[in-house]
Amino acid sequence: MSWYYTYYIGYQTKDGKLYPLGPFDHNGRYYSVLNKSRSFASDLHHEFYPMKKEMLTDELFNALKSDYDPCDEEEIRNEIINFGGGYLPLDELPKEDSVITGYFPIDRIAAYLEDPDPDLMYDRMSSEEYALRLSNYMKFQKEEKDKDEYSITDYALFSYTDYNSIGAEVDILRQAAHIFDYADLPEDSKIVILLTQG
Repeated sequence: MSWYYTYYIGYQTKDGKLYPLGPFDHNGRYYSVLNKSRSFASDLHHEFYPMKKEMLTDELFNALKSDYDPCDEEEIRNEIINFGGGYLPLDELPKEDSVITGYFPIDRIAAYLEDPDPDLMYDRMSSEEYALRLSNYMKFQKEEKDKDEYSITDYALFSYTDYNSIGAEVDILRQAAHIFDYADLPEDSKIVILLTQG
């Protein structure tokens, strides 16, 4: 059985209580906006504040409990709180980029275009490192390198999206949360991302 990190959109009132915000379907079921298996998830879940028992409102509990195996309601509450239930205000989401840019060996780029696996994209050079190596190559028309190392002429500028990065997960969460920018929320409340694990 896999372990999942599940993210929802909610809001927090000035007294610290957490409520569901959406999306809901026509039957009133609360849906997550991102669900990631631990095998493919970033470390975003480490950024969340732990959800305390007094923060979990009946409204949020009732919205979340359908995602848990049927059992005693107190067991479900304890599972939400004790197994990674958390929250993070929208404006505190990390500001990371999901697009990786650099100079990569051309054969790595070709392999990535055949199979978009970010694990194929190693041997990355920054623009500064590439410029320095290119300058040396142009001056001396040769490079000091091991036989297994790539030549500077084997590199090209390339960008790709790392879909398993914090930046990619944050992009999805921000876009989903911005749907509720004009929601009629209680005064002094703020949109938060809610996290459950299991």
